[in-house]
Amino acid sequence: MGNLSVSDAPSINVYPRFRMTLKVTLNSNKPRDRGGSTNSNRTGFQLTWALCKLLELHKGGEDYVMIFDYHDDIAIVDSASNPSAIEFYQIKTKDPGTWSLSDLLRSRKSKKKNLLSIIGRMYDSTKTFKDHAKSVNFISNAKFNFDLSSIPRSLNSPKICLNELKDGERRKVADKLKLEHKSVTLVPYEATTHFSITDLSVRDHENHAVSYVLQFLEHIGGVKEFQVKAVQQAIAAQIRAKNNYEWNIDGYENIIRYKAITKEFLDKIVNSNRSYADLSSRWTEVSQVLTSEGVHFSIRKEIGTRWKEYEVLRMDEANLTIQQLRVNINTALNKHKGNNADSLMGYIITVKRELCLDVANTEHFLTAMILIEYYEERKL
Repeated sequence: MGNLSVSDAPSINVYPRFRMTLKVTLNSNKPRDRGGSTNSNRTGFQLTWALCKLLELHKGGEDYVMIFDYHDDIAIVDSASNPSAIEFYQIKTKDPGTWSLSDLLRSRKSKKKNLLSIIGRMYDSTKTFKDHAKSVNFISNAKFNFDLSSIPRSLNSPKICLNELKDGERRKVADKLKLEHKSVTLVPYEATTHFSITDLSVRDHENHAVSYVLQFLEHIGGVKEFQVKAVQQAIAAQIRAKNNYEWNIDGYENIIRYKAITKEFLDKIVNSNRSYADLSSRWTEVSQVLTSEGVHFSIRKEIGTRWKEYEVLRMDEANLTIQQLRVNINTALNKHKGNNADSLMGYIITVKRELCLDVANTEHFLTAMILIEYYEERKL
């Protein structure tokens, strides 16, 4: 299959001899005004896909950095310290329907100017990052209805490369890029441009992601039921924070700090969760103590619910509010060590007074926190 030119001009070298490092390119080429973080429905699916992709990358064992809503919906570089390759991902949903080539070539309009087509934006990443760009990818839940050179239609193809399209279809792409980018050739863009179908459910993607987390934890060795939700929530919280950060950023290190998740971070999440004991079985013992002290069933039930919530929340080291409250609780517990309270609940009340918190709406949650921290340090 020959490479298509959009004019009779001779072939030119689209990449200059001087090659900026990927660090410099990321920092010196500020992203367009994307506005992606404001569409919560689309972003929810996108960020769930990112979580699943993170786990896939981590299982591979190689270094990686995932960058959110900066130069594209998602960008992945091959090293935190010395990156040399980058991959770009646009994640879009369509329900119902399929994607035609016309859909991807259609220019979007705004009040101020015409915006690039999806194909044009994908090419823009290749043009900006030149030979650092390993691939550009369009990911969707919907199928692609393209005319291919090998088969009549692509509806049953989970992944398609641009160079698989018929010559006439590829010429349409080339003509569009001539209009949007003044490009004279598809080389090497057509070999690194991919369209893929994800198996994530549009309507139930968060629950779908649970199976990915479970498989990931089983892969790294052993899994406890309470850790699945904890790991998912901890990673998802970081993804949302990085995706939604909208302040101006200067410097590669700050791009990593504010807009990216690294392999080192996920290692920390995994190791942190391994260090926590499963306390769900201990709740039975605590509940029996509270029963013997005459604590009403409805209160015990509410404390039990909050106990399960806190088991998960305490493992999120990025939740500074919870982590600081843990410190304060343990300080109060140490201060009142050896307290001669007549009951466990009497002791809990003493610790609550020490904390001096307004707990009108969180009283049972605070009780559960104190009980868990008390058990962890002193073994009921």
